[in-house]
Amino acid sequence: MEENKVDRSRILEKIQKCMAMAKDARGNANEAAMAMRQAQALMRKHQITDRELGAVGFNKATIFTTIQAGKPGSPLPVALSAVVNLIQHAFGVKAIISRVIRVSDANYDVNYYGPETRTGLAQYAHTVVQRAVDQAWKEYLLRNPHMKGRHGARAGFYVGWVDEVRGKVEALAATDEEKTGTELVVQQDFPVVSRSKANKQAIYGSTARAGADAADGFSIHRPVAREFSKLEYSR
Repeated sequence: MEENKVDRSRILEKIQKCMAMAKDARGNANEAAMAMRQAQALMRKHQITDRELGAVGFNKATIFTTIQAGKPGSPLPVALSAVVNLIQHAFGVKAIISRVIRVSDANYDVNYYGPETRTGLAQYAHTVVQRAVDQAWKEYLLRNPHMKGRHGARAGFYVGWVDEVRGKVEALAATDEEKTGTELVVQQDFPVVSRSKANKQAIYGSTARAGADAADGFSIHRPVAREFSKLEYSR
């Protein structure tokens, strides 16, 4: 009978503990050798590779957007890229944007990869940020209806808004170990990752300034802190 995910997770944790004991310089040499042999035996028995072991504690969280995707290889929308880059910077996670067909239309999905303690918060923060900047843009258009449909106006507003928020962010830098674990998880879903072309859309200067003004007072850390508190309280 095939192992379920819970059992395999426990096996992986046991192997990690054995490996940690084996690497502990303070431990007895015989005990260290025994722990390493036990780890290797478990890996052989359950057909666990170094790659799978290195990905323990890392996962992904996905945002299913309603943003329509262009043809394969088309430049990403500036507004989407701005939000995604902010979340990557703030949480030390890696984002892979994929083009997914739903019914008949193609939309963008955003997959955040990294330590499992961060990906859920990154997903939540993306939702909060996207909602906030979308609402700010709607309010701007109500006051300035002549800007609707003007080339580069929306992109400029989003870039200005995100840049203002990014300037207040306490960024989390990923360690080398975290980068390695993240890459292992990414490769499970996307063995080959292709880069989209940079979008060279013109940015409307006045809306960029308006976006920055609209973001004044918004902090990405406040909603995330509230969500983290809720998670801690529920445990």
